[in-house]
Amino acid sequence: MMIRTFIRENFEGEQAMKLQAAVNDAVLGHLTVKVNNRLKTTAGQMLSRREERGAPAIPYAIELNKKLRSCGPDAVFNTFTHELAHAVAGHDAGHGPVWRTAHRQLGGTAARTHNYSAMARTRVEKKVVGICERCGTEVKRRKRLPRGTRFQHNGLGCGGEIRPV
Repeated sequence: MMIRTFIRENFEGEQAMKLQAAVNDAVLGHLTVKVNNRLKTTAGQMLSRREERGAPAIPYAIELNKKLRSCGPDAVFNTFTHELAHAVAGHDAGHGPVWRTAHRQLGGTAARTHNYSAMARTRVEKKVVGICERCGTEVKRRKRLPRGTRFQHNGLGCGGEIRPV
């Protein structure tokens, strides 16, 4: 969806007016906003491309995590303004002073990172996959040990053979 449509459908009042003005001033009406189903812990990203080597990067899309809406309207606003600030400040500005100023002018917090619980990393529990025949230590991994391969226990200089369980 085009950026102006996204702003109109997701924000109202002063927020919407400030964002529409920023888009018009920075000539960013060509940007599209998409939901990216593959983003896991990233809240959003601004995509840009260079027409030729050495030329400045031209922003063309903002992608937002599909889980972002469940974090509330403030999370959507702050993430959207974060990515829009990248488009306004320019690709090479990173998260430096120019970007921070642009993000604050758009109404954002100028924060680089988020702590939205809906996008928290999930830890995979490791399970016992083998036992050292010499010292009896349990070896834990996410995946089982490949069959037909011998493994040596390197912990504490043991050197014993690990027997899969």
